[in-house]
Amino acid sequence: VEKVNCVIETGITVSEEANSQLEGPLTIQELQTALQGMQGWRAPGIDGLSVEFYRAYWDVLSNDLLDVFNESLASGSMPVSCRRAVITLLPKKGNLQDIKNWRPVSLLCVDYKLLSKALATRLGRAVEQVIHRDQTYCVPGRSMVDNVHLIRDVLEVSSSLVINTGLISLDQEKAFDRFEHSFLWKVMEMFGFSAGFIAKIKVLYNKIESVLKFNEPLIHKARLDVSSSETAGLTVALCRSKTLGLQQLVDAVGPEPGDAQALGSLLGLHSVRVAQRILQLWSQTLCLEEKRLLRNYGQGRARPDPADPFPEIYLSPGLGELTGPLPQV
Repeated sequence: VEKVNCVIETGITVSEEANSQLEGPLTIQELQTALQGMQGWRAPGIDGLSVEFYRAYWDVLSNDLLDVFNESLASGSMPVSCRRAVITLLPKKGNLQDIKNWRPVSLLCVDYKLLSKALATRLGRAVEQVIHRDQTYCVPGRSMVDNVHLIRDVLEVSSSLVINTGLISLDQEKAFDRFEHSFLWKVMEMFGFSAGFIAKIKVLYNKIESVLKFNEPLIHKARLDVSSSETAGLTVALCRSKTLGLQQLVDAVGPEPGDAQALGSLLGLHSVRVAQRILQLWSQTLCLEEKRLLRNYGQGRARPDPADPFPEIYLSPGLGELTGPLPQV
């Protein structure tokens, strides 16, 4: 909270009237407006249903879809079919032997995009209350052209009055990939968005999954939850990548998991940053007993048991004493 307070010092918050509108249940009209505003002739998600399909059968689907969305918002989670994306690669210019020249895209189901667009439209009506007027991008009713004109006028006045003027251009690399969800929730809270509306937004990020498609049948799903510290994702990924022995894990990243580059190589990850994040989350979930087991194995004092997920260490019959990710495969 202290870090967020350092970022947000304006004291400006969303009005109670705006929060009341944001918290209300979804309506058919909101969903229909969102559907009409979506671009057609785009690749569908994993369910194969396109925007054109929803438009053609809207009278048949709309009421049931509204019920699913409102139930999802009330329960805090969407059905798996709504929150699972397909990640594939599109070629860019240049040498296609270089991974940098491929762009990953996530194919989302239209129902998920409908809900997110409807909530984004609601949010758009309120953000102008808390976003400074100098921020023109992505704020309804504002145009980036205004900033272009402002820069032109500043340069013209500076030149005519012989005033030394400089422009600083800052661009954060992959900004949308670097913010943890927990930080975003705190920012919304500091801006005065109600807990009810924040909970609705969280539904879009809760337990979202992706499957990979690279010229083969779909590869196993992966949980995409960068803000969660309660995940057994590394254990599952290791087992599914045929790293079934603890020796392979310890040899790669050490008994105190920390070698992200080795882990990335082991799992076929091209991003060391992603591997570092996986290691960090996985290490945080290890209970004290599991950390002791890893250290004992690294020192050659572990007991084997073929019934355990990692057969080199002894977990059975005391699996109930372990609260971390090792037995969760």
